[in-house]
Amino acid sequence: MDNAKQAEYTEKTASLNSSVEQLLKDAQDVDVALKQGTIPEPEFMKIKLSISMLTLVSNYLAMNQISLSIFRKVNENLLNEARKSMHRCLVYLEDVVTNIVDAPFSDYAEGLAKIEAVSPLQRYSLVEKIGQQLNNLKEAYGKNSKWANAILEFEGRYAVVAKNLINLRDYFVNSDFESPHYEPTVRHIRKVRELLEQAADGYRKKYELSTKAIDDFQKGINYLSALKRLDIFTGDQDSAVTNKKKIETWTAKMKADAEKQKLEQAAKR
Repeated sequence: MDNAKQAEYTEKTASLNSSVEQLLKDAQDVDVALKQGTIPEPEFMKIKLSISMLTLVSNYLAMNQISLSIFRKVNENLLNEARKSMHRCLVYLEDVVTNIVDAPFSDYAEGLAKIEAVSPLQRYSLVEKIGQQLNNLKEAYGKNSKWANAILEFEGRYAVVAKNLINLRDYFVNSDFESPHYEPTVRHIRKVRELLEQAADGYRKKYELSTKAIDDFQKGINYLSALKRLDIFTGDQDSAVTNKKKIETWTAKMKADAEKQKLEQAAKR
């Protein structure tokens, strides 16, 4: 490796490296305190940790860009660290709002009650930040990356935590045009609809073009079911009917394909 280029890289990434080291140390200290039960409001701390993880993702990707400009190649180690940080971000949020894809609000309301002080604007802002860094990570890996399925999994988990961050108990009050929370609430719901549909289509595409695994098809249907549930709750009957029909069509095909696969496997014996 060219010493001059390495020196340039070290100089340009010095502040980012320092930030990464501090963020990792702080997160480790907080994780220890969380395990020991010495933090009075752990849910708030996990929200903060999720944001720290997004900063780590941003730093790793910035360092990769610097590496790319100097060495003319992607730094796989940095991308892997960014991917791990995105995973940790989602895990922290799942610990608070659960990773339940399709269930009544009451099934995951308990965690939301503990972060009631986090405003609709702050929740929507967090959702947007996750989406931005996830898109940046996806672009850094490129279209034909071996990590495409891992990114799809992230997108599905992202859709779920984005949905579960909405306190549906307050939805109708907050979505009233006169409410100070109207704008972030409406934008958040709109974003969740988009993410759930994207996740459903992503798993359907994965099934059709890659795995032919019934589990992937079922995951796509589960995301559609979550979208339909949200449609019904918010009173969007047209969308609910559309998604109901889509679920029925997908389910019929999935069952037919499963039966076909079963017969093909039996014929090979």
